[in-house]
This record gives sequence, C-alpha cells and structure tokens, in this order.
Amino acid sequence: MNIAESTNHLVSSTLLAGVTTALIVSCFRYFDIPSGHFANTATQILVPILVSACLLVTRPILLWTVLRDRRSPFLLDEDLKSMLIGRVLGLIGGACIGITLYTEFI
Repeated sequence: MNIAESTNHLVSSTLLAGVTTALIVSCFRYFDIPSGHFANTATQILVPILVSACLLVTRPILLWTVLRDRRSPFLLDEDLKSMLIGRVLGLIGGACIGITLYTEFI
C-alpha cells in the first residue's frame, strides 16, 4: 500500500470537486436555475449540489463496483476510497465557496 498515492488521490479529488461544485453552484444561482413556482432557496442550493454529485461521484463508484475488471491494475481500492472521500469533501467545500461567491459578486 502506497500512502503517498492515496494522499495524492485525496487532495486532487478534493480540489477538483471543490472547484467544479463552486462553479456549478455559482452558475446555477446566477442564471436562476431552477426558477418558477418551485424555486425556493433550498431547491436552488440542492439542485446544483446534486448535479455536481452526479458528475463527480459516478465514475469512482462505477470503477469500484461495475467496471472493476476494466480499471487500471495500478488503481487500488484504497485509492478509490480516497478519491471518493476527497470528492465528498470537495462537494461540501465547493458548495460553501459557490454560495459565498454568488452572494459577494451579485
């Protein structure tokens, strides 16, 4: 088990997820998506977070379960676990940063 490789996956996944989620949350809030009758504050925050989660978390979960035979032999289960933890932490941090960016600039 290589600790440095797992740490690299954790940090890079956290940064990727944080930037992606902040960008998606800011764009959704700027363009007022979702809007209309059901556009309360909770749905305007949860919908971009769910979109980000669908974009970021599906590939590691598929590699861990369904596509286990097709993944690289150098990618271990510990690396995928670190990648998932990093992306979840990035989702949380990116949502906070995205909301902050939207409220500061708009």
